Amino acid sequence: GGFFSIIASYVIENKGKVYGAAFNKYFQVEHIGISSIAEIKRLQKSKYIQSKKKVGLFLEIKEELDRGILVCFSGTPCEVEGLLCFLGKKYDNLITIDIACHSVPSQKVFNKYMERYGGIENIEVVDFRNKRYGYDYSNMLIELKDGNKIYDGPEINQYMRAFLDNISVRPSCYKCNFKKKYREPDISIWDCYDVWNYFKECNNNKGANKVLIHSNKGMEVFTLCTKYMKYKEVEVDKLLLTSKEFTRSCATNQRRSNFFMDIDRLEANEFFNKYY
Repeated sequence: GGFFSIIASYVIENKGKVYGAAFNKYFQVEHIGISSIAEIKRLQKSKYIQSKKKVGLFLEIKEELDRGILVCFSGTPCEVEGLLCFLGKKYDNLITIDIACHSVPSQKVFNKYMERYGGIENIEVVDFRNKRYGYDYSNMLIELKDGNKIYDGPEINQYMRAFLDNISVRPSCYKCNFKKKYREPDISIWDCYDVWNYFKECNNNKGANKVLIHSNKGMEVFTLCTKYMKYKEVEVDKLLLTSKEFTRSCATNQRRSNFFMDIDRLEANEFFNKYY
């Protein structure tokens, strides 16, 4: 929906730094810090893989905060609360944003899926939520280095099916301690697929965000950025009515143990075809 890029731009324009999840050259997801508008695109778009945290990342953020630099940190609820717990105190110059996380899949499963296309060395682009057919029917795009493009909808793409079936995710996601209505971060954001329920003028199949503000600081930042967005105030309970993933953990998949045993012994096509 674009809300994150507005906040990120605000922080950078105020000589701050923004931390979020980006692909590296090996198609691994890791948290990086950026300080230019041009780099914001690296932190945009969904990435359904666990994000790596380099050694010293939280300490780096703490040192920047102690120097008075404005910092925005975005991530899953457990990542954001992990940072807040590490810092141990509140910082007026820290803005935290979490997402309504379904769950977090394993990098190992993603690497296995890439083997179907010759491995990551043959892949140019991965886009988990491509809008070729619009926001209402997002599909996964894999663009190969030879120019071929593979578009798979969620009912076909076996990686996404495994994710949505909760078989490829971390065991801790089955009992997540961070799925709650009121949260520690300043702002929560997530998809607004049912935008017609709230704001018919934005029902354009291009994408919208739900935004839940938890703190005075979050409200202050939101207010400063309203000139760049179309928005409408909605009661919290109404906003969450169709967002079960905000407060409920994903269901346990009893086949998960067998799935992760088979990943080491089966060839990629045989492995994914066995389950999906």
